[in-house]
Amino acid sequence: MSLGPVVGGVLIGSLSWRWVFWVNVPFAVTAVIAGWLLIPLSRTLTDDWTFDWRGALLLMPALTAILLALTEVHAWGPFSARMLVALAAAAVFLTAFVWTERKQRSPLLDLHLFRSAAFSGSVLSVVLAYAMLYGMFFGLSFALVRGYHDPPVTAGLRLAIVPVALGVVAPFSGSLSDRYPRLIPLAGMAICALALLALRLALTGTAASMVSVMLAMAAYGVGLGMFIAPSNSATMSAAPANRSAQAGGLLNLLRVFGTGLGVAAASSVLGWRLELATGLHQRTMGADEPALLAAVGDVLLTLALFAAIAGAATLFRGGGAKPIAVATAPR
Repeated sequence: MSLGPVVGGVLIGSLSWRWVFWVNVPFAVTAVIAGWLLIPLSRTLTDDWTFDWRGALLLMPALTAILLALTEVHAWGPFSARMLVALAAAAVFLTAFVWTERKQRSPLLDLHLFRSAAFSGSVLSVVLAYAMLYGMFFGLSFALVRGYHDPPVTAGLRLAIVPVALGVVAPFSGSLSDRYPRLIPLAGMAICALALLALRLALTGTAASMVSVMLAMAAYGVGLGMFIAPSNSATMSAAPANRSAQAGGLLNLLRVFGTGLGVAAASSVLGWRLELATGLHQRTMGADEPALLAAVGDVLLTLALFAAIAGAATLFRGGGAKPIAVATAPR
């Protein structure tokens, strides 16, 4: 994660932005081949177990439609025909997914897990935490490159302070949260919210403000480190032992969805605020530095709202996550 912003900066600075996507292809292919060859089949699978292709094929377009609607709301308009079609598609596919999962013998996602307040609160926490992390990456990349005129590589190095701080703090927060299951993640979200507000004030575009920007970014990483590890642990411990594999798979899905949600939300807010500031529609790349930095500041306020909701979800999930009993589907 720490190398991501740096590698992205190198690719954009030396090649083009398209390589940020192309570079993932060989890694993805290698991971699929290695997983197929090296990961053994679970010994707990029954003879009639099959992969839930129907559920997967319904969930993918549902999530895609949600993220597409959120990304394009400022360009399409909230009540445009395309927006209504995207929302309707999301609703139809999600409804079909829920109906299918209730009937499946081996569901992609056991919906009984969500009967637990601890599990549901942890799920929401994980989604928002990754949305906050990658939404910040998206917004600040514009602020650093266009507001502070950093080269892409320099901007990537500056952004790396967030995952570095997160990685340093996360191992300690996991053990501390076992003793203080509410205090540690709540303190983490409080630090994140304060860091976002401080960062919004520090984004002036002057060289003198860069120290304050970097300190706020480091504090943000510390706060996320205090929150993400306990949230991951709470998600896994709230699931019963015989559903740990599903909970782990869901956790990975939540990370990806949270990443997309954060980028989509940040993109939508940034585009919307720049359109208001410039009076231009979908042609906001020519906005001046003050307008851009003000728009990024509004992105940070949106992420602060995410932090408040994530903190509330921590209270909702309770102090200790107890595994729940999960009914099996009728055979």
